[in-house]
This record gives sequence, C-alpha cells and structure tokens, in this order.
Amino acid sequence: MMFRIDRKVATFNNVFAFFESINRYSDDPEKLLNYVCHFSEGYFSLKQVTFVHAREESIHNPMGQIYPIRENDTVIGYFMVEKQTEQQDKTEFKTTLDDFFSVATIIIENAYLKQREKQLFSDIVDIQLNMLDARTKGGEKHSKNVQSLGLSIAGRMGFSLKKMEALKIGGLLFDVGKIGIPDYILNMEEPMPPECHQIIIKHVYYGKEIIGNFHTITDDIRDITFYHHEHIDGSGYPEGLKGEEIPMAVRIITVCDVFCAMTEQRMYRSALSREEALHKVQKLSNIFYDKQIVDCLEEVLSGG
Repeated sequence: MMFRIDRKVATFNNVFAFFESINRYSDDPEKLLNYVCHFSEGYFSLKQVTFVHAREESIHNPMGQIYPIRENDTVIGYFMVEKQTEQQDKTEFKTTLDDFFSVATIIIENAYLKQREKQLFSDIVDIQLNMLDARTKGGEKHSKNVQSLGLSIAGRMGFSLKKMEALKIGGLLFDVGKIGIPDYILNMEEPMPPECHQIIIKHVYYGKEIIGNFHTITDDIRDITFYHHEHIDGSGYPEGLKGEEIPMAVRIITVCDVFCAMTEQRMYRSALSREEALHKVQKLSNIFYDKQIVDCLEEVLSGG
C-alpha cells in the first residue's frame, strides 16, 4: 500500500524505514504494539497513541481515531489515536493516518499469528516427546540433555540465532522416529543383537516421515533428524555421508547424543562418568566424530 503523505508532514523514507525496522519485533506482538504507538505519536505529531486491550466489537474514542487489532478474527484491542491540532482533522492527514495504521495492524496481526503457530508447534514437540518418553523410558530426558549440551557447544562455535533455533528444535526431535520402533527393541535389557540393529536404524526414516508434513520444520531440523547417525569416516547411516558432507549442526547433535547416552543409566549397563564418556568420544575423534566439536565439548564440560 502506498502512503499519501504530504511532504510537509513526513517523508516516504522515514515511513519505509520504520516498516523495515519493525521486523526486529516480528516475533513479539506486545513489543510491536508499543513500537507502533511510540513511532506514530512522534512521527505524526499526535497528542497520544495508546493501545487498549478490549474485546468489544465496537468502541468509541471521542478524542480521535480508533484502529482495531484482531486475533483469529476476534477483536483483542484498539489503537486509540488522540490528535493534537485541528489541522490533523483534514481529510488528507486522516487518509495518511488510516493508511499507516492499516499496514501496521496487518503486521501486528501477522505477528500474533506467528506467535500462535510457534506455540502450537511447541505443544506438538512436547506431545511427541511425551509419546517418546512413554515408549523408551527416559527418551524425553535424553533429548533435553542432548539439546542443552548441543546449544552450549553451538554457542561456543558462534552459531547464528537462526541456526541456534534449528538446533534447539532438532535437539529435541532428533530421535522422534523411535516412536515407530517396537517396544521389545527400545526397552531391551541386554546389548542389542545385529538383527535388532537393522530394525532400530529405521528410526531415522520414521523421524523423517513424522516431521515431513510440518511447514515450520526447516531443512536444518530435517537434517538433524535424518543424519544424526552419520560418521565423519562415512561408516554411519542412512547415507554414509563423510566429513563436510554432514551439516555442522548434525555433527554437534551426533557427539552430544553419544556422550549423553554414555552418561545415562541403561537397563543393560551402568552410566559412565563424564570423564570416562569424554575419553571414549575423544578416541573416536576424526573417525566417527568431528574433532573440533569434541574439543568444544571438552571445553564446555570443563567450564572453560
């Protein structure tokens, strides 16, 4: 939408700069509301702009204009615009104001939509983890341990916020495919024989199918779910990827997964100490595991 802005009142560049900068708050509707109030009040020389949370379909503002915000087609509040001068009652100014708030409300309503989708996705992740935990006796705790350790390593390695977000989700969902594995294999009380191993490896395919239909799942998350059993030397599964062919986030989760598994109690063995588990992982650096990540793991564990 183009803004019909009098050059005496404002300039295009400032408005467009505002709508570019507003993206920094696109995941937080409440901050967006405050930002729009603050900007519009100063930019249009208005006496006051406030946002009132209200669910009434009709509300009156005797001091100026009102602009509703909706969530799920339901009014959740209004911008209350109080004008400062009679000049601001002119049709041209009012049209400019209407244009500005019509775009601002769309952006804020989209932010609420994104927030709902994010919460819904978070709820779905929790449901999947609960299902996994019910099947594997400790699967949820293991996933959360892997996620926490993975985020610490990724932060040390300078991951971007976007990459960290993918790791945060992937670190929880990487083993979700185990929901499709029979109980007698998931809860074996002895080391797994080769014929059962051929069944357990299918969990990466099941995981790929489970998360495949979610549009909020990024390729980075899919990679973590599908490739977290690949090895640096190409001896892993499902595709035998080598070295740099394996995405960095996947290599991090691979190291964290095996380390956390070693330090957790299993029905067929006792938990190793962190020192013992680290030593075993280090022995396989540059064979199964990325040495840079293993070194970061050691630093994280030592608190250095």
